[in-house]
Amino acid sequence: EAGPVDLSRLLSELAADFAFQGGAQGKDVRHRIAAGLVVQGQTGLLRRLFGNILSNAVFYTPHNGEVLLEAGGEGGDLRISVRDFGPGVPEAQLEDIFRAFYRVDGSRSRQSGGVGLGLAIAREAAFRHGGRITARNALPGLEIIITLPCTPRCGI
Repeated sequence: EAGPVDLSRLLSELAADFAFQGGAQGKDVRHRIAAGLVVQGQTGLLRRLFGNILSNAVFYTPHNGEVLLEAGGEGGDLRISVRDFGPGVPEAQLEDIFRAFYRVDGSRSRQSGGVGLGLAIAREAAFRHGGRITARNALPGLEIIITLPCTPRCGI
């Protein structure tokens, strides 16, 4: 059931959860989340979207590294970005990583036992909420950017 979702709260809870998980490896999840961000959507689907992205970011961030989560308004939309400080992805494969079962050759995939569904699920969830998702190499690391439409109550 779709309805207003307190995105600021949801992202803050996920950041705390993943900071706890990464803590054993010295991985810190830092966040800068604007207050009062509200999106029209499904809480469970949004939780999976951002949970999958944060899970990848924590996984690929080196020991004693950090993940950066930022959320706020940009150009009338909500912009959420998650950056890791891992090996990044070859430029030619930045779009492919959102395809179901796609695995990057090299260091990102050799370490993982995943099947390549997390980012495909995240992309579908973003689309279902009228948004989009992109990836870019942040040098170092990978940054995933999710843009969601602002509703009248979105808080920006």
